Amino acid sequence: MKARPGLQLKHPRMVVDLSAGSGGVVQMLALGGHDESWGLFLLTSDDGGDEFAEAVAVVPETAGLHSHGENGPGLAAWDQDALYAIWEQPSRDGHMDVMVGGSADFGSTVSRGVRVTDTDPAKEVYSGYASLALVSATELHAAWLDWRGSDQAASIYAARSLDGGGRFQPNVLVASNVCPCCRPSVVVGPQREIIVVWRNVYPDGSRDMASSVSIDGGRTFQGPFRVAVDGWKIRGCPDSGAATVRAGRRVYVAWLTEGGFDHAGIRLSWSDDGGRTFAPPLLASASVLDANHPSMAVTAEGRVLLALEGRVPGQDGGWGKRRPWLVEIDEKGHLEEPQPIPVPPDAPAVMRPVVAAGSVGRVFMAWTELQDRRPRIMLARGRRTGP
Repeated sequence: MKARPGLQLKHPRMVVDLSAGSGGVVQMLALGGHDESWGLFLLTSDDGGDEFAEAVAVVPETAGLHSHGENGPGLAAWDQDALYAIWEQPSRDGHMDVMVGGSADFGSTVSRGVRVTDTDPAKEVYSGYASLALVSATELHAAWLDWRGSDQAASIYAARSLDGGGRFQPNVLVASNVCPCCRPSVVVGPQREIIVVWRNVYPDGSRDMASSVSIDGGRTFQGPFRVAVDGWKIRGCPDSGAATVRAGRRVYVAWLTEGGFDHAGIRLSWSDDGGRTFAPPLLASASVLDANHPSMAVTAEGRVLLALEGRVPGQDGGWGKRRPWLVEIDEKGHLEEPQPIPVPPDAPAVMRPVVAAGSVGRVFMAWTELQDRRPRIMLARGRRTGP
């Protein structure tokens, strides 16, 4: 099914096939449609982003998908062997379900979505803000926010599939009383641990990051383990979850906090024991103002790329338009200063940039802009020129 002309696109997720030549095959998943009619579309470029083929519908616009704030789709790839999308979709019986669809040919064809949530069809339950991680081309692990059993407090549930997304096993409770609009993140540790990171609500009112770890393939979870003591107390939800990624044996976590700072900042920490303990956090966003919405990727050489949005210090009294920034972290955890990604001075504000790593130093970033109140996706590309 091909997308109609004039399709509006927003909330991109992106992966790059590192095995491909000519700059890499870039796969981009995005919400497409208009007003309240939104579907899910896959865009493919086989020349490193020079041109994209016509967007192909994974879920048609008539499905009325929901995507707002943190609650966009997710995308995960296993080399060139498999590509999976995860999203939130309304059902006929009043549910809001988490769905997964897969591709064994890296996006040429995508299977119809499979329901991940196993809530009672007789009850209206909201499930969304989902993330996905792969242990192999056929073993998938999903984590999401869920309101089963309570319409007042959110919980985190997880589920796994061992057959390439054909069927998901019974849902497992990971944590209760969590921040209700900060997307949890899931990542696979060095010993195949399943690590879920989320913004917890602590008894003193702090909304700081925590993790839970499964060492039995997602059947049970240990924790929570506190990632850092920011002490950020806020009467409301920050609408900003953590980004996670694994580089070698190290698991990195990046997140927003305003605890202990005179301006919003992105902190970075890492775990060398599979998500149980974490190093003292560093301020990755440095002097960038209103830094938010981190995204991470790992290069073939093992460097970590951290994308974020934020305002230029000193510009328009500190209230310039939100711009994309990139931070690089080497294998020892040393951070470079945030580098602004060049955009035209009159470009609209950037929303939720995402980053993907190509081969031999190629870097890809994508984000949403509003032009005349219509969303559009922009792509920026760069190359690392230094050692």
